[in-house]
Amino acid sequence: MTFKSEYLVGYQFAEFDQAEKARTRGLIAQISVALLGAISLAVSNLTGLIVLAVLSFIGLLIILFFELTYSKHRVAGEAARRATLIVDGLGQSLSETEKLALDEKLQVMPEAAAAKQPGSTYYASLAGAGWVRLLQMIEQSAFFSKALYQKSSRIVGGFVILLLLPVLCGFFILVPQLGETATSQFVRLVLLIFVFILTSGGIRTYFAHRSAASATDAIFRRASSALARNAGEADILSILTDYNATVEASPLMAPGAYKTSRDRLNRLWDEYEKGRNKKGDAAEAPA
Repeated sequence: MTFKSEYLVGYQFAEFDQAEKARTRGLIAQISVALLGAISLAVSNLTGLIVLAVLSFIGLLIILFFELTYSKHRVAGEAARRATLIVDGLGQSLSETEKLALDEKLQVMPEAAAAKQPGSTYYASLAGAGWVRLLQMIEQSAFFSKALYQKSSRIVGGFVILLLLPVLCGFFILVPQLGETATSQFVRLVLLIFVFILTSGGIRTYFAHRSAASATDAIFRRASSALARNAGEADILSILTDYNATVEASPLMAPGAYKTSRDRLNRLWDEYEKGRNKKGDAAEAPA
């Protein structure tokens, strides 16, 4: 693989896109294994149970494969994102040693990165390369991240409810009408679905997205305050470090969250920038 620094944002998008696909496929595999467990409740013969057990084992191997694939693409995407902030923000080039280190992490080919590279500059900052531009990029990134984490929490929460609602409705409606054997099987099915939701991380991911939205909102406010008071390099590095730590410790955005929100967020960011510029002009106007 030959790393091309002019496609840094493209690498970021391409890697995260592959990570998202791997996570989605892994979730489908988890649902399939859970369904096999549900089917096993209705199977009484040994041969059928053995077949289901083998299929479940294969399913677990598939889940592990997609988890590892997701992890590799996620790590590569985060590395490209960090490099983008430094290279684009400070206007400095990576050394050949660092380019090689980044190249070893990247999973996608340069052609895939080129296809994902935005036609124009990805960040809205008009400042020249330097600490101010870097801080403006962090501010914009935190602004977008907050909104995307909020939307992701709604998507994940909706998925959990979609799984739970019919089960709970069926539990309260059907159980009183079923015989003892059927009731036992249905209760086992309910417990199986509860275990799946917990082990698949749905509830944990929901709260992680909520927490990340709150954390990135705080970082956005810190970045805005730092810009207003012309903060020094130490403050900017502190904000950058906290932003990187927050994003990398949080789950990846829910599938489709960015694509369905991109235009609206760009519009909101433009409105925010115009409002800030008006305040600045008013503050500079003579009394």
